[in-house]
Amino acid sequence: MAPRTYMPRRGKGTYGYLILLMVVVGAALQWNWMQRVRRDGAETVVTNSFAEKLTRWMLAKRGIHLEEEAAAGESGTERILCETCGGSGQMLGPDGAIVPCPICQGVGYGLVRKFSPDENICPFCVGMGRAFLPGTREVVICPRCNGRGLIGPAAAPDAPPAE
Repeated sequence: MAPRTYMPRRGKGTYGYLILLMVVVGAALQWNWMQRVRRDGAETVVTNSFAEKLTRWMLAKRGIHLEEEAAAGESGTERILCETCGGSGQMLGPDGAIVPCPICQGVGYGLVRKFSPDENICPFCVGMGRAFLPGTREVVICPRCNGRGLIGPAAAPDAPPAE
């Protein structure tokens, strides 16, 4: 009986070719989608329901429930629409290209969590925690609320300052 020599199996590289094919097809589909977005505009893009469900689940794990948004003056979580981009998360840059909103960072809204009914929405950043500096148009963390989006109640004029 002759000794058997080792012969590699055929088709071992098949998985590599399949993965390469999937990457190429995925890139082609994404390129096609981007061309449609450029042609039709970003308004036609459907929001990702899976991403929305994942966001709600992650917030629920931390005790924040978007369905139970607090009424004005109550403690709880409040969703605030970004006034800079109108809730789209995008705006036109200086060169005319669509860029993510620098205030909401492309989300379109902000979440603030009130711990007491006395807290109010910061008027400088309108609850977003980031604002444009007047005159320079530079985006910074809100100097009034320190990026929280909420400010405490105004101290009564008769009350001495707390030390």
